[in-house]
Amino acid sequence: MKQRKAKELFIFEAGKEKVLMLKLEQFCAYTERCTADVLKKCREWKVPADIMESLLAELRENNFLNDERYGEAFARGKFRLKGWGKNKIKAALQTKSVQQETISSALNDIDENEYFRKLDILLQRKNQLLKETDPYKRRTKLFQYAAQKGYESGLILRWLDEQLTDLQTD
Repeated sequence: MKQRKAKELFIFEAGKEKVLMLKLEQFCAYTERCTADVLKKCREWKVPADIMESLLAELRENNFLNDERYGEAFARGKFRLKGWGKNKIKAALQTKSVQQETISSALNDIDENEYFRKLDILLQRKNQLLKETDPYKRRTKLFQYAAQKGYESGLILRWLDEQLTDLQTD
C-alpha cells in the first residue's frame, strides 16, 4: 500500500507575503471559499492580523474570494447533493458568518417546485424504509426526519397531509 507523504505545515514568515498570497489564491481556487474559511486558514498559518485585511482585500479584488458566489454555490450544492432544506442551509451559512442578504439571495435561487420535489423524494424513500405500522408514529418519524434535514414544518405538514392516505395504506 502506498504511504501518503506527510503534508508540510505552512507557517508564515515576515517577507514571504508573495508566497502567502499564492498559497491563499490556490486555496481559494480549489473550491469556493468564504471569508471565514480564509481567516481560519490564515490563523492556522499564524498570519499577523494587520496583514490579513490587505490579503482579503486583494483576494476580493482579484475575484478569488466572493461571499455571494460562495453562498450561492454552497446552497445549491447542499440542496442538490445532500438534500438539505433551507433551514439547515441557512444555519450552516450563518456559522460561516455569511451576511443575511447573501443567505437570503442564495436561498431564493432554489426553485420552489424542485424544492418540494426533493422533499417528496426524501420522504417517499424514508417512508419505504420505515417498519413502523402505527400511522401516528410513522407520521412523527417522517416529520422529524424532514425537519432534521432542514425543511420547514409547514411544508412537511403539507406533504404529510397530501400523502396521509398513502401512509395509512402502506
